[in-house]
Amino acid sequence: MQRDDHDVQAAFLESIIGEQRTVWVYLINGVKLSGYIESFDEYALSMRSAFGMQVIYKSGVSTVREAQEVALPMDDSPSLRTVERGERRRLKP
Repeated sequence: MQRDDHDVQAAFLESIIGEQRTVWVYLINGVKLSGYIESFDEYALSMRSAFGMQVIYKSGVSTVREAQEVALPMDDSPSLRTVERGERRRLKP
């Protein structure tokens, strides 16, 4: 597949692969996969996770985003606990 310099999808995926960043891949059926994208082509992504290698067809993908963590101070501990961004937690008032 020939990649255009203005191909946002290819630029994003190549950046993710080059920096070995953990990503979340959301499928159109609502399933969230977490892992590292190893490669991609016009039709599919190859993803490595704790469960091994997977091939994911792009037609089944809703969203690909970086997995990031945010440190939140907790009332009952002086240390910081990390919570994945997007996760909702009830904090004590």
